[in-house]
Amino acid sequence: DEEMVSCVSWILRLPVLDDRQKTQLRLPLSEGGLGITGLVSVSNIAFYASAAASLASVLKRKLIDGLDASTLEAQQYVEAVKKARDAVVHQLPTDSVSHLHPVSELIRVSVPGEQKRISELLHRQFRKRLLETAEPVSAARLRSVTGPGAAGFLATVPMSPELRLTDVQLQTAVRLRLGLPVVPSGGVERCSCSRRVPLDPLGHHLLDCQTGGERIARHDALKETVGGIIRQAGHAARVEQTLRNLQVPTDSAQRMDVVYINSKAGVVCLDTTVIHPCAPSYVSRAATTDGFAIGVAEKRKKRTYAASVEHAGHQFFPLAVETYGRWSETTGSELRRLATDATERAGRNSDFLRSRLMDRWWKKLSCALQ
Repeated sequence: DEEMVSCVSWILRLPVLDDRQKTQLRLPLSEGGLGITGLVSVSNIAFYASAAASLASVLKRKLIDGLDASTLEAQQYVEAVKKARDAVVHQLPTDSVSHLHPVSELIRVSVPGEQKRISELLHRQFRKRLLETAEPVSAARLRSVTGPGAAGFLATVPMSPELRLTDVQLQTAVRLRLGLPVVPSGGVERCSCSRRVPLDPLGHHLLDCQTGGERIARHDALKETVGGIIRQAGHAARVEQTLRNLQVPTDSAQRMDVVYINSKAGVVCLDTTVIHPCAPSYVSRAATTDGFAIGVAEKRKKRTYAASVEHAGHQFFPLAVETYGRWSETTGSELRRLATDATERAGRNSDFLRSRLMDRWWKKLSCALQ
């Protein structure tokens, strides 16, 4: 396990990891890790699960071949399974132990799929421990990296430009995910914004700063990615449309990031927004509530645009995302609607195709955020 961590750290140019960061790295992508599973933690689970799926069949086959299941060989195998189960019991939280099938039951009935189920319980417990012992900033980050779409950049195959990251982009994204320094020491000490805030090693100010070309570039990348997804769904998307052009009464030059016409829903206006869950204003609540910062960002956008846009007869949806990658439920709902439009237009209205489209779109959005 340590050699695997060292190998990953060398490939991604990571600094020395502490125990918490190693634990997170070994978690599945869905639990906020990098999917580099620790072999020590799952070895007993793997053995027990293989026996759960095959023990009854193995013993039955021995009887068919004229061998007695009570032979020394069979007894040794059953004892080994019992020891593995006991080891798994010690790994899992108390309230999960009752879900483990006793070996006496496995001798009679095969139970497939146990490794996935038990591993999920174990990894969920590891993440829970990390959250319980974390400082608010770390807890807010960990909640954010486990949200919808957050791990897309780690699961994609870079077969097209929009799914491709440079080495530096990937290394920075992984460092942010694990809570590692992203601002090199000995470099620029203060932000160039009007506040001249000192740059912290973990990049919290840079992620939250409202000035600078990086913020504009990130917003433009997300806007163009959303527009591309809408076009792939078969709609004509227009970006940076002023509210006046949409017949929305306004005294300002406010704009919608993306606008398209849906034959069922009419004119749909989308506006992307990025929010940092570790900002001082949100971190205490973001540390205990999944998606708290996203909720703040959505309410802010709705206060600004919803009433006037809907008064003009259009639909308005804010597409909010946290800096560590968690997207809002509104974004997921909009992607599902677009995936349905795409499959219906292609005459292949299937759940499988919709899920494949959504998976690809989540990955595009995740890469654009980096």
